[in-house]
Amino acid sequence: MANIFRDEHGREIKVPKVTKKLIKANQNFDTLYNLGTVELNAGRTSTAFDCFHAALELGTSKECLLNMATCYKVLGNEGKAKAILYQLIQDYPSFPLAYNNYGLIRYDDGEFEEAIGHYTKAISLMPDYADAHWNHALALLIKRFDS
Repeated sequence: MANIFRDEHGREIKVPKVTKKLIKANQNFDTLYNLGTVELNAGRTSTAFDCFHAALELGTSKECLLNMATCYKVLGNEGKAKAILYQLIQDYPSFPLAYNNYGLIRYDDGEFEEAIGHYTKAISLMPDYADAHWNHALALLIKRFDS
């Protein structure tokens, strides 16, 4: 059984359904990370989590950890997501996506000033980071009307 995706030219691409058996058969960091990314983009967070978890047993990357934090947040474990993102900021201080995502969690906690600071940092590291600009603007609006 396969999932059908379309490439940038509209052509169908068949991707095998990710199962525990497929994860176990692919004991390679890059393959597991890529499978997790496909699953996360398709909204299959639990399967993505399994792929990222298996990948992190073989190696690490800041992107894989970032995606693992996203999985934790979507699956309802915001504390674990927050801890991973905080550690990413400590270990990779020039990684703008970690600041943006940590800002999202602080925003959800009602800590708008702290969220704004993290979005500002993300923007300073990547000035054309549209998501960070959007999140920054929303936090400023909420802060303005919350006062």
